Amino acid sequence: MAAVNILADDALKPESKRSLFFSAAFLFMLALCVPMPLLNAQTISDKDIQKQLEAELKNATMAIRHFYSGSKLKYNSEGELISGGEPGSWTTNAYFEPEKINVSKKSVTISGKRLYWTYSDSENRPALIHAPKNIKIEIGRSPEQKDLPGILASIYKVFLKSDESLADFAPHYWRKTIQADFKTVAPAVFVPNTKQVRQETKYILNDKNIKEPQLQKYPLQPGYTEEARNARVAGWIALRAVINEDGNVKVTDILKPLGAGLDDNAVRTIEESWKFSPATRDGVPIVFPITIDVTFDLPGPPPIR
Repeated sequence: MAAVNILADDALKPESKRSLFFSAAFLFMLALCVPMPLLNAQTISDKDIQKQLEAELKNATMAIRHFYSGSKLKYNSEGELISGGEPGSWTTNAYFEPEKINVSKKSVTISGKRLYWTYSDSENRPALIHAPKNIKIEIGRSPEQKDLPGILASIYKVFLKSDESLADFAPHYWRKTIQADFKTVAPAVFVPNTKQVRQETKYILNDKNIKEPQLQKYPLQPGYTEEARNARVAGWIALRAVINEDGNVKVTDILKPLGAGLDDNAVRTIEESWKFSPATRDGVPIVFPITIDVTFDLPGPPPIR
């Protein structure tokens, strides 16, 4: 066992007392000073956070949750929308490209352009088209968010993370098309589906006991969206749908998309305004599958702003 010797003050010489005092004072100052560099190393300035965010996010293609419209969106630190637009079509409101990021004590503001998703009939491939004007997204910052991971946690409550699928947030009629992977989607993928539905309809019509549905009123035609008109988007879409027993139309899948908000505009118009007398088998209403082709022709030059 180690021995501990305790010496009385009067057992020390004056020189030893002075040495002991300065040693104790030095150790006390060292105890105060050593943690400070370590603390500074762990604390990052807002300017440094801003640089790191710019390195990670600037010019990336991001997707806004819930596809909110509007030129200025304001969120709290939990990713809840405080002010801004309404949920809209993912083809016009989801994709966003950050251009400028500003970090302050209370918020992170990201400015950039929306990207319209379109499908080109002439080129047989999808494309992203920059919107003409910038939008601003402000995300609240809590006092506890002092480092990059904390701020990124709030940012990815506003935007989708890389391991999340856009299909989980889009309307049900989009999901099969989105899951097909847009980069590999071509008309050859869609046309067989369209033909398949038409074959199903033809098969049903071969049943002599089935009476076809009849249009009760002239249907409204889907109109152009401002985004599609400004981006000069034209072409056709194919929808898979059913006429229910009550004569209403329900779109189940987009077989061939066009984008720029036109597909969702067509679905909304058809489901809200088209009305049929239901198909019947032996006088009993039945569900009847159909395909609907909608062509969008440019109405003229984009408006001058």
